[in-house]
Amino acid sequence: MNISECMKTALSQTKKHPARSLLTILGIVIGIAVMTAVLSVGEAGQDRISYELDKFGMNRITVYADENEPFKLSATEHVKAAVHGIDSVAQVSVCYGSAKSGQIAAACEITGCSPNIFGVEYAELYAGRFLNADDTEFMRRFAVIGENTACELFGTADAVGKTFSLNGHTFTVVGVKTDIELLYGSEPVCSVYVPISTFDGMFGSGVQQISFEADNRDDMSAAVNRVTDMLYEGYGGTITVLDLSDEMQNADSILKIVRLVLASVAVMSLIVGGIGIMNIMLVTVRERKKEIGIRKALGANDRDILRQFMCEALLYSLIGAAIGVVLGMIMTAAAEHMIGLETSVSLSSLALSVAFSAAVGMAAGILPAL
Repeated sequence: MNISECMKTALSQTKKHPARSLLTILGIVIGIAVMTAVLSVGEAGQDRISYELDKFGMNRITVYADENEPFKLSATEHVKAAVHGIDSVAQVSVCYGSAKSGQIAAACEITGCSPNIFGVEYAELYAGRFLNADDTEFMRRFAVIGENTACELFGTADAVGKTFSLNGHTFTVVGVKTDIELLYGSEPVCSVYVPISTFDGMFGSGVQQISFEADNRDDMSAAVNRVTDMLYEGYGGTITVLDLSDEMQNADSILKIVRLVLASVAVMSLIVGGIGIMNIMLVTVRERKKEIGIRKALGANDRDILRQFMCEALLYSLIGAAIGVVLGMIMTAAAEHMIGLETSVSLSSLALSVAFSAAVGMAAGILPAL
C-alpha cells in the first residue's frame, strides 16, 4: 500500500467517526492557533520595542556632566575631529520654565541644544525648520516647539513665525517638531528647543550632557573610551556614560525569554493534543485487530500496517494544523486590534507550527501501532 492509498484509507476512517475525529484534532487546533498567535504577536512586539528604542538612537553615546560641574560650550569642538568613528556631536542642557502667549501660559521643558540633536534623535519636522549653526553662533532667540506645545500656546500646530514669551524673554517659532507617540506614553505636553548658546546666556548653566553618534555599533566601545578620556582632560567633575546599545541587548534578551515562555505554553498544548490523538489511535488499533489480521494474511507486512496508522494520525494533525492556522490568524488580527500593534503572520511561524504538528501526529500514530 503506497502513501496515496494510505491517505485515502485514513480519510475514509476519519469520515466514519466525525464527532470523534473533531474531538481528536481539537487539541492540535488549540495548540497551533496559540503557537501561531504567540509567535506572530511576539515578533510584532519585538519589532515595536526595537523601533521605540531606535528613536533614541542605538548608535548614540550620551555623556552626562557632574550636576555641579557642567561642561563648557567649547568642550566638544575638538572631539569629533579627533575621535575615529564619531558621526555627529550634540550638546544639550535642560531646565523647566514657563511659556506664555497672550493670556495663555504653560509650564514647559526648555531644551538648549546644538542643531545636531535633531538628527541624533531622529526628530521629524511638522512645519518650518530646525535650528541651525547660525542660530547658535549668533545666540538668536529662535525656538522649535512640539506640536502639543503649539496647540497649547497658539491653538494650532501651524505656529511658524509666531512669537511667545519664555521665562520673560521673547522668542520666535521657526519650526514645529512632530511629537513622537511612545509605546509607554507621549512626549511632555510642552517642549521648547532653543540654541544652546542662547540657553547658556539665559541660565548660565553650561552643557549638561553631550550626545555622540557613532558611525556603526562595532566602533562604539572604542569611541566611548576615547571620548571620555578627551572630556576628562581639563574637567574636574565626574562623567557618567550611557550606551544605549546595552539597553537594546537587554531588551532583546528579555523579549526572547518572554517569547520562549509563551511558545513553551503553546508547545505543551500541542503535546496534549498529540496525546489525544495517541489515545484515539490506540483505540483504533484495538478496534481493527481483525482487519489487521486479514491484511497480514493477504501479504501486508508490519511496515505497511505501521504506515497506515501513521498516515491516519498525520491526517488528524494536518487537518488540525490547517484549522489552527486559520484560528491563529484570526487571534493575531484580534490582538492587533486590541493592543494596537501592527502584526503579521510570518511564514516561519506557520512553517514551525505545521512542522511541529506533523511531528507530534506521526509520533502519536507510530507508538500505538508499534
